[in-house]
Amino acid sequence: MTTETGRTEPLPPEAASDHAADEAGPTAEAAEPEGQPAAPTEPIAEPEDQPAAPTESTAEADDEAAQEAPTLPPPEPIAAVLHEPELPPADLVPPPSIGPAPRWLPAPASLEMEPTEGPVLAETRVTLRGDHLYRESIVRFDGLIAMPIGAAPPRELTVRTPLRDKPGAVEVTVQNPGAPLVVIAQAFRYAPLPPPAITGVAPHAGAPKGGTEISVTGQGFVAWSVVLVDGVRSETTFVDAHTLDARTPPGKSGAMVDVGVENPDGKRALAPRAFAYDERYAR
Repeated sequence: MTTETGRTEPLPPEAASDHAADEAGPTAEAAEPEGQPAAPTEPIAEPEDQPAAPTESTAEADDEAAQEAPTLPPPEPIAAVLHEPELPPADLVPPPSIGPAPRWLPAPASLEMEPTEGPVLAETRVTLRGDHLYRESIVRFDGLIAMPIGAAPPRELTVRTPLRDKPGAVEVTVQNPGAPLVVIAQAFRYAPLPPPAITGVAPHAGAPKGGTEISVTGQGFVAWSVVLVDGVRSETTFVDAHTLDARTPPGKSGAMVDVGVENPDGKRALAPRAFAYDERYAR
Protein backbone atom coordinates (compact mmCIF):
# COMPACT_ATOMS: atom_id res chain seq x y z
CA MET A 1 0.00 0.00 0.00
CA THR A 2 1.33 3.57 -0.89
CA THR A 3 0.91 6.32 1.60
CA GLU A 4 0.58 10.02 1.00
CA THR A 5 4.28 10.43 1.75
CA GLY A 6 5.13 8.10 -1.16
CA ARG A 7 6.27 5.15 0.96
CA THR A 8 5.07 1.68 0.32
CA GLU A 9 3.84 -0.17 3.40
CA PRO A 10 2.98 -3.85 3.59
CA LEU A 11 -0.68 -4.83 3.47
CA PRO A 12 -2.30 -6.61 6.39
CA PRO A 13 -2.70 -10.39 5.99
CA GLU A 14 -6.46 -10.33 5.22
CA ALA A 15 -6.00 -7.65 2.58
CA ALA A 16 -3.04 -9.51 1.08
CA SER A 17 -5.10 -12.67 0.58
CA ASP A 18 -7.96 -10.75 -1.01
CA HIS A 19 -5.54 -9.02 -3.29
CA ALA A 20 -3.98 -12.33 -4.37
CA ALA A 21 -7.39 -13.73 -5.16
CA ASP A 22 -8.27 -10.77 -7.29
CA GLU A 23 -5.05 -11.08 -9.21
CA ALA A 24 -5.64 -14.84 -9.81
CA GLY A 25 -8.73 -13.93 -11.76
CA PRO A 26 -11.80 -16.06 -12.51
CA THR A 27 -9.81 -19.23 -13.27
CA ALA A 28 -8.96 -19.81 -9.64
CA GLU A 29 -11.20 -22.41 -7.92
CA ALA A 30 -12.92 -21.47 -4.72
CA ALA A 31 -11.87 -23.44 -1.70
CA GLU A 32 -14.45 -25.84 -0.35
CA PRO A 33 -15.74 -25.05 3.07
CA GLU A 34 -14.25 -27.13 5.82
CA GLY A 35 -16.37 -29.82 7.51
CA GLN A 36 -18.37 -30.76 4.34
CA PRO A 37 -17.65 -34.06 2.48
CA ALA A 38 -16.62 -34.01 -1.12
CA ALA A 39 -19.28 -34.89 -3.67
CA PRO A 40 -18.92 -38.52 -4.82
CA THR A 41 -17.83 -39.11 -8.36
CA GLU A 42 -19.36 -41.99 -10.40
CA PRO A 43 -16.99 -44.18 -12.52
CA ILE A 44 -17.61 -44.13 -16.21
CA ALA A 45 -18.95 -47.51 -17.32
CA GLU A 46 -17.01 -49.04 -20.16
CA PRO A 47 -18.99 -50.93 -22.86
CA GLU A 48 -18.64 -54.72 -22.68
CA ASP A 49 -17.71 -56.85 -25.69
CA GLN A 50 -18.39 -54.16 -28.21
CA PRO A 51 -16.11 -54.24 -31.23
CA ALA A 52 -14.31 -51.11 -32.04
CA ALA A 53 -15.74 -49.21 -34.91
CA PRO A 54 -13.65 -49.76 -38.01
CA THR A 55 -11.70 -46.79 -39.04
CA GLU A 56 -11.30 -45.63 -42.58
CA SER A 57 -7.62 -46.61 -42.61
CA THR A 58 -8.40 -50.18 -41.50
CA ALA A 59 -11.00 -50.71 -44.24
CA GLU A 60 -8.59 -49.42 -46.88
CA ALA A 61 -5.87 -51.79 -45.61
CA ASP A 62 -8.25 -54.79 -45.85
CA ASP A 63 -9.19 -53.90 -49.42
CA GLU A 64 -5.56 -53.64 -50.42
CA ALA A 65 -4.74 -57.04 -48.81
CA ALA A 66 -7.64 -58.68 -50.65
CA GLN A 67 -6.45 -57.22 -53.95
CA GLU A 68 -2.86 -58.33 -53.39
CA ALA A 69 -3.79 -62.00 -52.37
CA PRO A 70 -2.87 -64.44 -55.17
CA THR A 71 -5.64 -66.35 -56.89
CA LEU A 72 -5.06 -70.16 -56.76
CA PRO A 73 -6.00 -72.23 -59.79
CA PRO A 74 -8.64 -74.99 -59.28
CA PRO A 75 -7.24 -78.49 -58.50
CA GLU A 76 -6.70 -80.73 -61.46
CA PRO A 77 -8.90 -83.87 -61.58
CA ILE A 78 -7.18 -87.19 -60.74
CA ALA A 79 -7.46 -89.72 -63.50
CA ALA A 80 -8.34 -93.21 -62.17
CA VAL A 81 -6.45 -96.05 -63.83
CA LEU A 82 -8.39 -99.32 -63.99
CA HIS A 83 -6.45 -102.51 -64.65
CA GLU A 84 -8.48 -105.14 -66.41
CA PRO A 85 -7.83 -108.67 -65.06
CA GLU A 86 -6.07 -111.00 -67.39
CA LEU A 87 -8.55 -113.71 -68.34
CA PRO A 88 -7.70 -116.98 -70.06
CA PRO A 89 -8.94 -117.53 -73.57
CA ALA A 90 -12.63 -118.32 -73.81
CA ASP A 91 -11.94 -121.77 -75.31
CA LEU A 92 -9.96 -122.74 -72.18
CA VAL A 93 -12.68 -121.81 -69.68
CA PRO A 94 -14.79 -124.86 -68.76
CA PRO A 95 -18.55 -124.38 -68.80
CA PRO A 96 -20.27 -124.15 -65.40
CA SER A 97 -21.13 -127.53 -64.00
CA ILE A 98 -24.74 -128.18 -63.05
CA GLY A 99 -25.23 -130.95 -60.52
CA PRO A 100 -27.87 -133.59 -60.89
CA ALA A 101 -31.38 -132.71 -59.93
CA PRO A 102 -32.44 -133.76 -56.42
CA ARG A 103 -33.73 -137.27 -56.22
CA TRP A 104 -37.28 -137.39 -54.93
CA LEU A 105 -38.35 -140.76 -53.59
CA PRO A 106 -41.71 -142.22 -52.62
CA ALA A 107 -42.59 -142.58 -48.95
CA PRO A 108 -41.62 -145.85 -47.21
CA ALA A 109 -44.42 -148.35 -46.66
CA SER A 110 -45.16 -151.75 -45.03
CA LEU A 111 -42.32 -151.34 -42.54
CA GLU A 112 -41.08 -153.99 -40.12
CA MET A 113 -38.16 -153.74 -37.70
CA GLU A 114 -35.89 -156.28 -36.02
CA PRO A 115 -34.95 -156.32 -33.17
CA THR A 116 -37.43 -154.07 -31.38
CA GLU A 117 -35.45 -153.78 -28.12
CA GLY A 118 -31.97 -152.83 -27.03
CA PRO A 119 -30.14 -151.60 -23.92
CA VAL A 120 -29.76 -147.97 -22.96
CA LEU A 121 -26.34 -146.34 -23.37
CA ALA A 122 -25.58 -148.78 -26.17
CA GLU A 123 -25.87 -148.92 -29.96
CA THR A 124 -28.15 -151.70 -31.22
CA ARG A 125 -28.02 -152.94 -34.80
CA VAL A 126 -31.56 -152.66 -36.23
CA THR A 127 -32.78 -153.75 -39.68
CA LEU A 128 -35.86 -152.21 -41.30
CA ARG A 129 -37.70 -154.07 -44.06
CA GLY A 130 -40.49 -152.89 -46.35
CA ASP A 131 -40.98 -150.84 -49.49
CA HIS A 132 -39.05 -147.78 -50.67
CA LEU A 133 -36.09 -148.00 -48.31
CA TYR A 134 -32.91 -146.37 -49.65
CA ARG A 135 -29.55 -145.10 -48.49
CA GLU A 136 -31.03 -141.59 -48.57
CA SER A 137 -33.74 -142.58 -46.10
CA ILE A 138 -33.42 -140.85 -42.72
CA VAL A 139 -34.32 -142.93 -39.66
CA ARG A 140 -34.84 -141.36 -36.22
CA PHE A 141 -35.34 -142.95 -32.80
CA ASP A 142 -37.14 -140.58 -30.43
CA GLY A 143 -36.06 -137.70 -32.67
CA LEU A 144 -32.37 -138.74 -32.75
CA ILE A 145 -30.88 -139.71 -36.12
CA ALA A 146 -29.70 -143.29 -36.42
CA MET A 147 -26.42 -144.09 -38.18
CA PRO A 148 -27.00 -146.03 -41.46
CA ILE A 149 -24.59 -148.95 -41.83
CA GLY A 150 -26.05 -150.89 -44.77
CA ALA A 151 -28.81 -150.99 -47.36
CA ALA A 152 -30.36 -153.32 -49.91
CA PRO A 153 -32.68 -150.91 -51.71
CA PRO A 154 -35.54 -150.69 -52.04
CA ARG A 155 -36.48 -153.40 -49.52
CA GLU A 156 -34.00 -153.21 -46.63
CA LEU A 157 -32.07 -150.68 -44.53
CA THR A 158 -29.79 -151.31 -41.52
CA VAL A 159 -28.94 -148.68 -38.88
CA ARG A 160 -27.41 -148.35 -35.40
CA THR A 161 -29.66 -146.91 -32.74
CA PRO A 162 -28.58 -143.63 -31.14
CA LEU A 163 -27.53 -143.65 -27.48
CA ARG A 164 -30.22 -142.96 -24.89
CA ASP A 165 -29.79 -142.93 -21.11
CA LYS A 166 -33.44 -143.52 -20.11
CA PRO A 167 -35.29 -146.82 -20.57
CA GLY A 168 -38.68 -146.91 -22.29
CA ALA A 169 -40.46 -147.30 -25.62
CA VAL A 170 -39.93 -144.64 -28.30
CA GLU A 171 -41.33 -143.88 -31.76
CA VAL A 172 -39.34 -144.49 -34.92
CA THR A 173 -39.69 -142.26 -37.99
CA VAL A 174 -38.53 -142.84 -41.57
CA GLN A 175 -38.45 -140.14 -44.25
CA ASN A 176 -37.30 -140.12 -47.87
CA PRO A 177 -36.28 -136.94 -49.75
CA GLY A 178 -39.38 -135.11 -50.94
CA ALA A 179 -41.74 -137.57 -49.25
CA PRO A 180 -43.91 -137.23 -46.14
CA LEU A 181 -42.73 -138.52 -42.76
CA VAL A 182 -43.72 -142.06 -41.80
CA VAL A 183 -44.17 -142.62 -38.04
CA ILE A 184 -44.11 -145.97 -36.26
CA ALA A 185 -45.40 -145.41 -32.74
CA GLN A 186 -43.72 -147.18 -29.79
CA ALA A 187 -41.66 -149.21 -32.26
CA PHE A 188 -38.46 -149.66 -30.21
CA ARG A 189 -37.88 -150.15 -26.50
CA TYR A 190 -34.75 -149.08 -24.66
CA ALA A 191 -34.27 -151.65 -21.90
CA PRO A 192 -32.42 -151.07 -18.60
CA LEU A 193 -28.73 -151.80 -18.87
CA PRO A 194 -27.92 -155.38 -17.81
CA PRO A 195 -25.04 -155.97 -15.40
CA PRO A 196 -21.68 -156.61 -17.08
CA ALA A 197 -20.05 -160.05 -17.02
CA ILE A 198 -16.39 -161.02 -17.49
CA THR A 199 -15.39 -164.23 -19.27
CA GLY A 200 -11.65 -163.66 -19.72
CA VAL A 201 -8.59 -161.42 -19.22
CA ALA A 202 -5.49 -161.58 -21.45
CA PRO A 203 -2.60 -161.50 -20.85
CA HIS A 204 -2.60 -162.72 -17.24
CA ALA A 205 0.65 -161.00 -16.15
CA GLY A 206 2.69 -157.85 -16.71
CA ALA A 207 5.47 -155.61 -15.40
CA PRO A 208 5.08 -153.95 -11.97
CA LYS A 209 5.74 -150.53 -13.52
CA GLY A 210 2.35 -150.81 -15.25
CA GLY A 211 1.36 -149.95 -18.82
CA THR A 212 0.57 -153.53 -19.87
CA GLU A 213 -2.21 -153.68 -22.47
CA ILE A 214 -4.90 -156.15 -21.50
CA SER A 215 -8.13 -157.20 -23.19
CA VAL A 216 -11.22 -157.97 -21.09
CA THR A 217 -13.94 -160.05 -22.75
CA GLY A 218 -17.48 -160.61 -21.58
CA GLN A 219 -20.89 -159.07 -22.18
CA GLY A 220 -22.97 -156.09 -21.19
CA PHE A 221 -20.20 -153.57 -21.95
CA VAL A 222 -21.06 -150.07 -23.13
CA ALA A 223 -19.13 -147.05 -24.36
CA TRP A 224 -18.70 -145.67 -20.82
CA SER A 225 -17.65 -148.95 -19.17
CA VAL A 226 -14.40 -148.73 -17.20
CA VAL A 227 -11.86 -151.48 -16.41
CA LEU A 228 -10.58 -151.62 -12.82
CA VAL A 229 -7.27 -153.33 -11.97
CA ASP A 230 -6.84 -153.95 -8.24
CA GLY A 231 -9.63 -151.40 -7.73
CA VAL A 232 -7.85 -148.67 -9.73
CA ARG A 233 -9.66 -147.17 -12.72
CA SER A 234 -7.57 -147.80 -15.83
CA GLU A 235 -7.36 -146.13 -19.22
CA THR A 236 -10.12 -147.97 -21.10
CA THR A 237 -11.04 -148.29 -24.78
CA PHE A 238 -14.49 -149.55 -25.76
CA VAL A 239 -14.27 -152.03 -28.63
CA ASP A 240 -17.81 -153.43 -28.62
CA ALA A 241 -20.41 -154.83 -26.23
CA HIS A 242 -18.17 -157.86 -25.62
CA THR A 243 -14.64 -156.42 -25.50
CA LEU A 244 -12.80 -153.71 -23.55
CA ASP A 245 -9.10 -152.83 -23.87
CA ALA A 246 -7.17 -151.23 -20.99
CA ARG A 247 -3.68 -150.38 -19.63
CA THR A 248 -2.71 -151.62 -16.20
CA PRO A 249 -1.60 -149.18 -13.48
CA PRO A 250 1.64 -149.73 -11.52
CA GLY A 251 1.52 -152.52 -8.92
CA LYS A 252 3.56 -154.51 -6.44
CA SER A 253 5.79 -157.23 -7.86
CA GLY A 254 4.44 -160.72 -7.14
CA ALA A 255 0.90 -159.53 -6.38
CA MET A 256 -2.12 -161.15 -8.03
CA VAL A 257 -4.97 -158.69 -8.30
CA ASP A 258 -8.64 -158.61 -9.31
CA VAL A 259 -9.86 -157.22 -12.62
CA GLY A 260 -13.32 -155.68 -12.80
CA VAL A 261 -15.65 -153.77 -15.13
CA GLU A 262 -17.97 -150.96 -14.01
CA ASN A 263 -20.86 -149.63 -16.10
CA PRO A 264 -22.24 -146.05 -15.93
CA ASP A 265 -25.19 -147.18 -13.80
CA GLY A 266 -22.79 -148.45 -11.10
CA LYS A 267 -23.20 -152.18 -11.80
CA ARG A 268 -19.95 -154.16 -11.69
CA ALA A 269 -18.43 -157.47 -12.71
CA LEU A 270 -15.31 -158.95 -11.05
CA ALA A 271 -12.71 -161.52 -12.11
CA PRO A 272 -10.74 -162.48 -8.92
CA ARG A 273 -6.93 -162.78 -9.11
CA ALA A 274 -7.07 -162.39 -12.89
CA PHE A 275 -3.79 -160.46 -13.31
CA ALA A 276 -0.30 -160.88 -11.79
CA TYR A 277 2.50 -158.32 -11.47
CA ASP A 278 5.69 -160.18 -12.34
CA GLU A 279 9.20 -158.66 -12.34
CA ARG A 280 10.19 -161.00 -15.15
CA TYR A 281 8.03 -158.94 -17.52
CA ALA A 282 9.97 -155.78 -16.73
CA ARG A 283 12.15 -154.45 -19.55
